[in-house]
Amino acid sequence: MRIKQGLFFQGSITILIKGKKPERFLNELMRENIPIWDIKRHGENVLEATIYFKHLSALRKLRRQHRFTILFKHHYGLPFLLGALRLNKPVITGLLIGLIVIFLVSNMVWQVKIIGVTPEMEYKIKNQLEEYGLQEGVLKFSLGSLEYMERSILKDVDGLLWVGIQEKGTTYIVQGVEQKDAEPKEPEGPQHLIAAKKGTILQLLVESGQPVAEVHQYVEKGDLLVSGLIGEDEESKKMVQAKGKVFAETWYQSHIEVPLRAEYFTLTGNQDQKFGLEVGQVSFPIWGFFTDDQGDSFKQVERKPVYFLKWKLPLTFVQTTYFERDHVIQNRTEEEAVETGINQARKQLLRQLGHDSEILEEKILRKTRENGKVKLILFFKVKENIAKPQPINQGE
Repeated sequence: MRIKQGLFFQGSITILIKGKKPERFLNELMRENIPIWDIKRHGENVLEATIYFKHLSALRKLRRQHRFTILFKHHYGLPFLLGALRLNKPVITGLLIGLIVIFLVSNMVWQVKIIGVTPEMEYKIKNQLEEYGLQEGVLKFSLGSLEYMERSILKDVDGLLWVGIQEKGTTYIVQGVEQKDAEPKEPEGPQHLIAAKKGTILQLLVESGQPVAEVHQYVEKGDLLVSGLIGEDEESKKMVQAKGKVFAETWYQSHIEVPLRAEYFTLTGNQDQKFGLEVGQVSFPIWGFFTDDQGDSFKQVERKPVYFLKWKLPLTFVQTTYFERDHVIQNRTEEEAVETGINQARKQLLRQLGHDSEILEEKILRKTRENGKVKLILFFKVKENIAKPQPINQGE
């Protein structure tokens, strides 16, 4: 049994020894320390035996010294397989190239279909996808996450309400929903314009209707600003749809807290990528695993299945991206904290106001410092449109 250990890797040859008293040749082999086994007799002048492939040259040297006929019955082991591969090198090379081509073709993007949008929007989306790398002929491993592409398209392409990207084999289907302009409303009935909130009138821009409020007049919420009833007397009065804008000075208070010590992370722009394959729970590195450590960083891992033709292989291509970041600790003075708080409050107020509004004045009503924070109560004076339509009852 000891002789046969590792037999496949060393290789063996079964020989037939023909001649008068073939045992003498076996004895010569043993004197030369050539292991032999599986000895069988096939008649008075024929013996069968097995030797290692590495002793073939010694066997031939002994045969030339004796009058025995040596025939090779069969051979076994890795050396003979490698020899056969060398003889069929063109076939093996062509087979390997074919497998590699099929593998690449199976993991390549062959078609990008964009559906659910107009031709003009399809053209915009296609151009944007090409900037992200999604186009025919690229390997799927090189693509970023589909979720990132969806968010980026909504941000970069105007007029899209929703977009979804789905992978189906070698085809990517991009489905979009466009924003539709509001359908022209039917002409509304007669209406007044009333105050949506209290304020002091600064400007009246009336398209139709009878102005009731005047500049510098203080009005409460619900007060009539522009009447939809025009005419000098009851008989000549008629109802119209009052339209226009009434800008007034309004007032807001904001409560905000700003820490004197702020900690946050900022990206430096440096990043490293590593690629590997996963088989079950076992990972095999492919590229980038010997790059320098980026220090403090966070990682983003993307896993993509590997296909051979239409079959999903038990392999996963893993792309890990490390983004270097800096840990910033900022110590603010009280003045800097106040300035930061005012800027934050101003941005928050402008987000809730209309696009044609503006901040006229800001004041600090109260400022306190406690528990490492600056607490502010701010007052804002704003110019904004306070006109709001109110339908006129036919009985008025």
